Amino acid sequence: MILPHYSKLKPEPEREHDPKVRNCLACRQPFTSEWAGERICPKCKHSSSWRMGSLPQWHVHSKK
Repeated sequence: MILPHYSKLKPEPEREHDPKVRNCLACRQPFTSEWAGERICPKCKHSSSWRMGSLPQWHVHSKK
């Protein structure tokens, strides 16, 4: 019996990472997201509050 050869290489993704327009979770403005997990726009990521680890405004307000 011959066992199948298993590669140690990471498998190729089933679909390509196509850029998509999404709304930023911090400022709600549309931006071009390069991959599915990119949800904060570059402008917000370069802000001092983001770099200092502050919570975005939408997260701070509690629901009433």
